[in-house]
Amino acid sequence: MSYWTKLALAISSALTLLVVALTTGGAGTALRAVGANAAVAAAAAPIDAQAGGDHTTAPGKGAIQITIGPTWTIQPWWKLTGEITATCGPFLHVPSGSDLATVTIKQHPDMASGATGGHATGSVFLRCDGAAHTYTVTAWAGGTFVPGTATAAAFAFAAGIDPVTFRFEFQTGQAGPQQVNIA
Repeated sequence: MSYWTKLALAISSALTLLVVALTTGGAGTALRAVGANAAVAAAAAPIDAQAGGDHTTAPGKGAIQITIGPTWTIQPWWKLTGEITATCGPFLHVPSGSDLATVTIKQHPDMASGATGGHATGSVFLRCDGAAHTYTVTAWAGGTFVPGTATAAAFAFAAGIDPVTFRFEFQTGQAGPQQVNIA
């Protein structure tokens, strides 16, 4: 149906409702009947169910977009720091603490350099407003990291109320595994 056809149908329905309400003695009964029919029609309308990416509860926002920074820096006290960029939502602000990205970095043992290999994991809370945000992540290491290359992967989870449909939605996303530089 075109826009004008829909508009004409809506106007004629509103006028019919007004005429029925004014000409019958029981305007409340007429309004309830029309409202019930409108609710049934709305519930039976077809829904476009093409999801936009990863798993969501309904056609919605798709997957969380995550990018892992190319360089991670060795810090004192067994940790690495680096950046990720993530885009999620938008969701209405619900302080649940469930919007989270986790990064895992692995460096395989290198017998020539004497490195025993390392494994580091770090997490950061996400701001899910539909815009891309860059976060500094501190990943706590188990094992020794040396300058060189490593493999990194990230996973993110977010949940909240969609500001348009007011439905509770879930989003997930992942990046990697990919090679990163350890400096």
